[in-house]
Amino acid sequence: MSRVANNQTIEANPLFEDAHWRDQLYCGDCLTVPDVIPNESVDLIYIDPPFYSQRYYEVIWGESAERFAFEDRWSGGINHYIAYLIERIRKAYLKMKETGSFYVHLDWHINHYMKVELDKIFGYGNFQAEIIWRRTSARVDTVGFGHVTDSILMYSKSAKYTWNTQYRAYSEEHLRKSYRHVDPATGKRFMLADLTGAGVRRGETGKKWKGINQTEWGRHWIRPPSELDELDKKDLIYWPERAGMPRLKKFLSDRGQPVDNIWDDIPPVTSQSSEKVGYPTQKPLALLERIVSASSNPGGLVMDAFCGCGTTLAAAQKLGRRWIGIDVSPSAIRVVEQRLRKLGATRYDVHGMVVSTAELRAL
Repeated sequence: MSRVANNQTIEANPLFEDAHWRDQLYCGDCLTVPDVIPNESVDLIYIDPPFYSQRYYEVIWGESAERFAFEDRWSGGINHYIAYLIERIRKAYLKMKETGSFYVHLDWHINHYMKVELDKIFGYGNFQAEIIWRRTSARVDTVGFGHVTDSILMYSKSAKYTWNTQYRAYSEEHLRKSYRHVDPATGKRFMLADLTGAGVRRGETGKKWKGINQTEWGRHWIRPPSELDELDKKDLIYWPERAGMPRLKKFLSDRGQPVDNIWDDIPPVTSQSSEKVGYPTQKPLALLERIVSASSNPGGLVMDAFCGCGTTLAAAQKLGRRWIGIDVSPSAIRVVEQRLRKLGATRYDVHGMVVSTAELRAL
């Protein structure tokens, strides 16, 4: 591991040659640090910036010298906050590959304002999802409905973004309601789905099949009769014992249910959590593992420009991705180093760590 002092010039190219790759950790402002990162080199960017909540998180780990580094940046109001964040996101956008994805973790204070601005940067058509993460099960606010969710906005740089479908275990309620049938030969559970769709068709899907004229009910088959025959041969058609329309058997997937945009299966980090490192806004590792797995491949490059206690980098390290972390807090960088070393990280460089109060004030 090597450290580079604040006043040294960092040459970009040697750091980013795959044959000599070392993961990178920067103590600095994510407005200027990305200048050393080549454009169109990053596969996935996730950021969890300070929320526009009017809270103060200075002296996170008890170091009074860092108080001014965490003072309320948003004293100029919401437009000040938006300008601060958008300026840094524009810089990050340049670093993304055409196949890259960008995630920003926000809450109800600023989420919808930021989407309007992000549409301008990425293009409305490259907005892929608003992920709703249920971060707590109960909340008693002073007045009104409790705020128990965060929003994670996902954008791609183009239509050709990297995507790996993620799966979650089926809930017992879903299994009980939907997969009520069991195949006697295999013991596998299945649900029943329609073999017809609304509307009369004049082509193959409008013809009779097995003597059934579905057009009498104003419908058409979802497959041509020849394909329905093949499905029937594979025992994928359910024939009711009494009179009735045949149905399609849809067997329970061994992989689970594809993850949708409501994430209520990942609990937050609590005071009792084994992964807790003392950071007040720490996100659970499972949350970042899902994002990293979905939007990057092994060997890909993941960047977190507000890396905090390093959860994104820990997920990347565990999943075999390369990583770049940036944070303005020297304390955060030290915590990230400790955390990543426990995961076996050895090939990384640390840049910009301050050694005096004067350097911290300059940062």
